[in-house]
Amino acid sequence: MGDLHPLPEFSASTADDFQGTMRSVALEDTAINDMWASSSVSTRGTLQRAFASLDESFSAYIRRRRLEEAAEALTVTGSRLSVSEAAALWHFTDSSHFIRAFKKQYHATPAQFARSLT
Repeated sequence: MGDLHPLPEFSASTADDFQGTMRSVALEDTAINDMWASSSVSTRGTLQRAFASLDESFSAYIRRRRLEEAAEALTVTGSRLSVSEAAALWHFTDSSHFIRAFKKQYHATPAQFARSLT
C-alpha cells in the first residue's frame, strides 16, 4: 500500500519561503496555525526538517522574530508598552520567560534595552 501523505521535498528555498511568509504575519499562534493549514506541510516536524539545513531551527526562528518585533515596539518613541504587555502580545508564556529570552538575545533586559535606545 502506497504512502497516503508523501513527504514533500525540502531545500533551503523551502525554508526561505516559509521565512518570508512568517515575516508577513503578525507572528501570532493563530496566524501560524493558518499557515500550517494552507500549506502542503502536514506537521511541524516536517518543517523542522526543512530548517535542519539552516543555522536556525524553525522554533528558534519564530522566537527570534517575536523578540525582534518586541524590541522594535519597545523602542518606538512615545511607546508606553510594558514588559508584561509585550510578553503577552508576542505570545510568551509569562513575563519572566520573555525577559530571559530577550536578555539572551540582546544581552539586556527589555527595560534596559528600551532605555538605551530612546
